[in-house]
Amino acid sequence: MPVESVRRPVVVDANIIINLVHADRLTLLGTIPGYDFFVPEDVVAEIVEPTQRDQLDRAIWEGRVRVATIAELDDLIRYAESRRALGKGEAACLVSE
Repeated sequence: MPVESVRRPVVVDANIIINLVHADRLTLLGTIPGYDFFVPEDVVAEIVEPTQRDQLDRAIWEGRVRVATIAELDDLIRYAESRRALGKGEAACLVSE
């Protein structure tokens, strides 16, 4: 009987994206076996430097990282509660996990 491959979701914050861009290693996100990488919409919005944004947009287009949208009511409530103490991207990452 074949063993089913378990894929683990990894939610990535802006600092990780920016550091990987600086190290010219953003492509790693699509090559690590067993993991699916997600970036919340709020984190995408935080990446404003053109070179960094271009690389993130390319990674999204190529399917190496997917955009996570907070749409469920419970998640929106948790996001609003987290925003009291955290930034948008950090709160979105916690809710998107």
